[in-house]
Amino acid sequence: MKDILSTPLKLIISVVLIFMLNSVENGNFLFLSIFSIISVFVIICFFPGWKVFFKRFFKIITVPVLLSLFVPFSGKGNTLYAINWKIINLTITDMGLVNFYSIIIKSFLSIALITAVITSSREREIFYSLRRFRLPGIFVMTMFLMYRYIFLFRDELNTGRKAINARIFKKTYFSYNRKVSYLVGNIFLRTFDRAENIYKAMAARGFDGNFNIPGNELVIKKSGIFLMSCIILFVIAVRISDFFV
Repeated sequence: MKDILSTPLKLIISVVLIFMLNSVENGNFLFLSIFSIISVFVIICFFPGWKVFFKRFFKIITVPVLLSLFVPFSGKGNTLYAINWKIINLTITDMGLVNFYSIIIKSFLSIALITAVITSSREREIFYSLRRFRLPGIFVMTMFLMYRYIFLFRDELNTGRKAINARIFKKTYFSYNRKVSYLVGNIFLRTFDRAENIYKAMAARGFDGNFNIPGNELVIKKSGIFLMSCIILFVIAVRISDFFV
């Protein structure tokens, strides 16, 4: 089954499943659990590198968790717990917790599906498939450059932080943050020069924004199309049944 689903089919399945998953109403945990089972089955069918999959998944999943920490305090409903301070009054409601759990489930599954596609496919296959889906070339090329050269930004940032730590002996809050602000501004200015040099080097080697792959490397099999059709039809049927329950 690993060779049945090619990268374009994985992308189609993931997009449809993520769209249907996030269209489920918050608090409908029955259908969220059904979509969870479907998502786990789809991820297993993708056969990602499990070590790399979990490593990337746990790095990214902290972002939606941190962003949704205040959701329990924003929903209307019955008050379950109240925090009364001199300045701040916070109340946790039942609807707030329902929204929080729903958002966490949707975020976990969506990120898991995207991570499974990335870790089970080569990067040039992904960007080639995006171009075949008629996405704008500038959009795909920007994604490619960000994905391919993000480590340069990280290396420059680490080098600048080491230089700051080596030159600041008395680390006051004001002096350290001022140096960090200068560092961030300097890195953004240097990225313009680095991006121009990279573009000129790629253009000199014949890169025109398209990703060409030999025909024997990315083959869409009939069995893969059949499996993709079965999964998509089942997902759509589950989503439609939600309106009649």
